[in-house]
Amino acid sequence: MLVYLYLATVDEATISDLQSTLGVKQLALFPTLDTLEGEGLIERDGETFTAVS
Repeated sequence: MLVYLYLATVDEATISDLQSTLGVKQLALFPTLDTLEGEGLIERDGETFTAVS
C-alpha cells in the first residue's frame, strides 16, 4: 500500500525512484507493482509507473 500512496502523490516514478525513496528492496517491489497494475490502480509505461486517477 505504501507504493500506491507514494505513486498517488508524485506524477510518476521508476523502480529506482521507489527503491531509493521508500527503502524497499527491488525484489519486493516487482510483485507489489504487478498486483497494483493487475488491480488497475497503477499504469506502467516502459520503466515508469503512475497511479490511475
